[in-house]
Parts: sequence; C-alpha cells; structure tokens
Amino acid sequence: MNQPARSRPVVRYLSVTAAMLVGVALLLGSPSIASAHYLSHTDGDDTPQKLDVREASLRFHRDVHRIVVTVRTYEHFRLKGDGYVYGDLDAYGDSRRDYNFKIWYDPGHAGNICDFFARHRHDREVLRPDVDFEVHRRMVRCSVRAGEVRRTGHMRWRVRTTRFDRFVIDRAPDNGAWYAH
Repeated sequence: MNQPARSRPVVRYLSVTAAMLVGVALLLGSPSIASAHYLSHTDGDDTPQKLDVREASLRFHRDVHRIVVTVRTYEHFRLKGDGYVYGDLDAYGDSRRDYNFKIWYDPGHAGNICDFFARHRHDREVLRPDVDFEVHRRMVRCSVRAGEVRRTGHMRWRVRTTRFDRFVIDRAPDNGAWYAH
C-alpha cells in the first residue's frame, strides 16, 4: 500500500538523517583508517619478568609521515631497573635488519631515551633529533620520520626486551622470526 503523501517527507528526512549520523560516527570513530597503515601482533604471557611483551605494533602515519613502533607489556615496568626494549626493522625484504631502535634508561643522560640508527652506517650514528618516543607504565613507543627509513616496500619488524644487554627477556615473535607488514 502507498503511504499518505505527508508521511513520505518525514520518512525521507529520518532516513537521510540516520545515514548522515552513521557516516559521521564512522569518520569520528576511526580516524586512523584514512591516515595510517597499522598492524599489531599479540605475544603470549610467557616470562615472569616485567618486560614480557604483550603486543608489538607497527604503524605508518601517512598524514604526519612517521613510522611508529609500539610495544606493550603485561606488567608495569621501569626501564631504569627492569631493562631495555630493542627493535629491528627490515626495510629491504632481505634476511637481516636494516634499522634498529633501543628504548632505554641512561643514568648519565636525561633519563629515558630512544636511539634509532641504520645498520649500514659504520659509525652507528644515532638519529635522536628526528626520533620521538614515549614511555608509560606498560608501553613504550618510538617513532621516526618516514623519510629517515629508506625502504623498498612493506617492512618486517621484530622486538625483544633485554636485561642490560646481557640476556633476552622476551622476543616478539617468540621464535625470533619477523612480523610482516
């Protein structure tokens, strides 16, 4: 049956309004979809140390041209007493790392710092001016300008936590292989 003529505009108004609200909700709820390429992997609760990796992620922020690696742990930690977080990036798709980052506590410096350097530089020059980082109770994040990382396509990465360069606490992935992006 046909609806009365005066209810059609109301139905049309409600359906257009609902469609607009859904569109706005999708845009506000997921801004990273348009601006970033993101991949995250979880790791098991498999070590008694505080720097047991829970999740490792790699994100390409296209809008700000940054590559961001985030490592989350199961427990609260302090880099000063619990160890370091290392990461390797393979930007050329071969079997070895091309870039490294290290988030650690330097007692002779300003506290927590993140070093980022290319493997092929013989002087192991640290790129501190172009590196941003955050250290929270269960998370560390290191980001670098995308232009600092030369790559041939998708990157691979892996992370590990160590106790003062002596021994590995945890690896992500556990077998020492690579996450593919």
